[in-house]
Amino acid sequence: MRAAALALFVVLLAGCPTRSSERSPVQGLTRPDGTALAADARPTVLAFWTDWAPPCSSLLAELPKVGDKARVVAAFCGQYEPGVEARAGSLEFALASDSLTERLGVNALPTVLVLDRAGRTAARFEGYSPLVCAEVAVAVESLAAAAQ
Repeated sequence: MRAAALALFVVLLAGCPTRSSERSPVQGLTRPDGTALAADARPTVLAFWTDWAPPCSSLLAELPKVGDKARVVAAFCGQYEPGVEARAGSLEFALASDSLTERLGVNALPTVLVLDRAGRTAARFEGYSPLVCAEVAVAVESLAAAAQ
């Protein structure tokens, strides 16, 4: 009887999706006050950046252009000091934990993830150039068109 119950438990457990595969990367971000960012029904652009790298500042200056079709979050990587959020400009500011960046494989800054409405990564870009910003815009436009 125990063996049958254990076998049933294993079968049921195998069919359950893991929590980490269901969560959007947005749900791993927090605001400076400690509150978590909520998932959003719109496509999302996550820009992982730091304040000491000039390419990150250049990227953040370009990303508001896609804000009419997607949520844009500037996910800060590094030791938070009050006032650093001002460098994110008009973008939604959040803090990215080391565990989140490790889980997502963010090894270079800036890194941009374009997420679909379900929170799955639809596109990924590392580094900065005007071409990267154009490709982010194309990815966002593609997701917006697919949703219509």
